[in-house]
Amino acid sequence: IFRKRINPRNMKASFLIFVTLIAATLAADKVKLALYYESQCPGCRQFITTQLSGAVDKGLLQIMDVELFPFGNAQETQTGSSYTYTCQHGEEECKGNMFESCAIEKLQDFKTYWPLIHCIEEHDLPEESAKACGAKAGIDTSDIFKCYNSDEGVQAEHKMAVATNNLKPAHQYVPWLTIDGAHNEDETNACLGDLVTCICNKYQGSDAPAACGKQLTTIEKCYKEEQNVFLDLLEFLGW
Repeated sequence: IFRKRINPRNMKASFLIFVTLIAATLAADKVKLALYYESQCPGCRQFITTQLSGAVDKGLLQIMDVELFPFGNAQETQTGSSYTYTCQHGEEECKGNMFESCAIEKLQDFKTYWPLIHCIEEHDLPEESAKACGAKAGIDTSDIFKCYNSDEGVQAEHKMAVATNNLKPAHQYVPWLTIDGAHNEDETNACLGDLVTCICNKYQGSDAPAACGKQLTTIEKCYKEEQNVFLDLLEFLGW
């Protein structure tokens, strides 16, 4: 009886392909959460420092992507190629919106700028707290302040204004949420009250973090066909 000799390198490559196929069946597209807000709105600050913060701390960035748009109910006035802003909660809010827009513009990645914005939202004076919050987060804020104190900051805030004003349907309040690109009132109310549960319920994969509780409540079923599929796969790989 002759047995086919398996090349170890081919076996390793085949195994990696097999693992990748299995991982693909477990994972799903991340839930895309967009938050449209203004920096001094009490409800926005509460959502950021409790619901969003809690979701981040519980590992939900594993299954969700977050975008922040600090503009809210502000009014934008164009003068030539520049813009001025009037904010619902006064000058401090305009300062906070612009600084956070510059942080997003300069740092790009949510995981990078999130500790800074989270800290600023915990304080009443955004400009005064920004440097201390940067130090606390281990972020050099010098380029962000350069943006904030120049026309670059105006243009960064203009991007937030365009994104907010182009919402369909138009936002009626803040915090305003879109999930996977769409706004739904029932979904928004659920997320504002319990973001962790909301995102966990929205996620379609089976690799959710422990905070979702799916590992504790989902029982994997072994269907009859699975064994045959597995054996066919091994045969295809030459095992």
